[in-house]
Amino acid sequence: MKSRLSRPRASRGRREPFGKAGLILAVFALVLACTGGAFAAGKLTGPQKKEVGKIAAKVAKKNAGAGKPGPKGATGPAGPAGAPGAAGAPGTAAAYGVIGPNGANSMTFKQNVGFTGEPSNPQPGVTCVPAPKQGTPLALTLGQPGIIYQVVPNQCGGNANYEVVTEAVGGGLTDLTFNIVVP
Repeated sequence: MKSRLSRPRASRGRREPFGKAGLILAVFALVLACTGGAFAAGKLTGPQKKEVGKIAAKVAKKNAGAGKPGPKGATGPAGPAGAPGAAGAPGTAAAYGVIGPNGANSMTFKQNVGFTGEPSNPQPGVTCVPAPKQGTPLALTLGQPGIIYQVVPNQCGGNANYEVVTEAVGGGLTDLTFNIVVP
């Protein structure tokens, strides 16, 4: 068996043409190349930065919504109250009001715009309202559960009055608060 020292120098040169100095130089060049690339990436010009931004936006848009939605977050605090809105345009109703019970067997206007005179109450659940426009249908709503309807004014003295009937939910005529609009 031959020792390593006995090998001729020429064969060693073919295996390591630059020796240790070449290896050190190669490692130094590799480190320099890597840091130089990192240094150059940090020094982008304005147009290059714009181009990178466009590419990033395109990739983000392409991948948007690709994942599953996350859980719903907690409700945030209420925002501040908004400013009051502008006054609305004047309405076109000929008359409107709110009529409700006023003691025993009596009905009265709680709000009245356009009606002349007071409502009368010939019996519980029947209210006679003075008509500002004869022969005009009414819009009626209740301020509480029950039934409301308009009938031919047989108990209210003819077309000069509207006859409005209110009933309790279980049945039976009773005085209930209602809204009335004459278009």
